Amino acid sequence: MQLILLLLLCACASFSSGYMASRSAVRGTRFALQAEPIIPDIVEAPVSGGKTLDKPLDKGEFDISVFKKVEDITDTIGRYVVEATIPSSDMNSFLNEYKEEMKRRKVIFPGFRAGSLPPHVMGDVRRYLVCFGLETMLGQICNINGLRFCDTKGNDVPFGEDAYYQEIIQKDFRDYDFVKQRDSWREGTDLKFNAMFYADKDKV
Repeated sequence: MQLILLLLLCACASFSSGYMASRSAVRGTRFALQAEPIIPDIVEAPVSGGKTLDKPLDKGEFDISVFKKVEDITDTIGRYVVEATIPSSDMNSFLNEYKEEMKRRKVIFPGFRAGSLPPHVMGDVRRYLVCFGLETMLGQICNINGLRFCDTKGNDVPFGEDAYYQEIIQKDFRDYDFVKQRDSWREGTDLKFNAMFYADKDKV
């Protein structure tokens, strides 16, 4: 009986030593692998339908809170939305440039110096400045991103004209359409707008 107990104790000791040795070996192997981790290559997953994801649109240096494509019409034509602000400093710069141009052309209103604008013409001047501001911002961000304004079939649109802005500029929080937003703008204030338009993406 004592001999059997002795043999069992030896067997347990041998098993325990082997188990601890194997745990140490595994633990050592794990540490060695962690010292040089294998980092898998990150592959961008395609969207449903096998189409690749669109790259984020470049907003340039403009004050734009939202600029994105919200719908694919064809492989190249999409519907885009823009929420942006043209700061008062930029609008004032446009006004000063307008005055300088009038002065350069020697346009003088009776009773006013060259480059000075009487109150009765400011309504037309403001309307021009609003359209000029929209044309400048929208035109530049589309050029940066290789976009061409069009309709749903890819036809050209009258970009730069009031009729087109009336179509793409969305109503604001006052429920003002483009015409009311344009006519209510005053110098020294920001021009905020939301636009939705169709554009064709240039093929690279």
